[in-house]
Amino acid sequence: MRQSYVKNHTWFDSYLYDWKSRNAGRQHIMPHIKTYTRVYQDTDGKPSVVWHLLTSSNLSRAAWGEYQINETQLYIKSFELGVFFCPSLWEVI
Repeated sequence: MRQSYVKNHTWFDSYLYDWKSRNAGRQHIMPHIKTYTRVYQDTDGKPSVVWHLLTSSNLSRAAWGEYQINETQLYIKSFELGVFFCPSLWEVI
C-alpha cells in the first residue's frame, strides 16, 4: 500500500502548486476556493484550455450528500457553488 501511495503522489504532486501570498501578508491564510483546469497542446504546440472549474466544493459527504433512511432520501449538509467554463462552447465556426 505504501508503494502505491508513493508512486501516485510522485506523479500527482508535480501538478499541484503551493499557496503563496507574501506580498499581501496572507501567506498563512489559504483561500477556500478550488480551481481545476484541463490544458492541452494543439498540433502546433500551442497550449489551450479545454475547461476550467472554479468552485468552493469539497470532496466530502457534507458537500456531496449521503443517502439516509434505507436510501430513500439524500441529505446534503452544505451547498456549494461552482462555475464551469468550457471555451469550446463559444467558438465561432
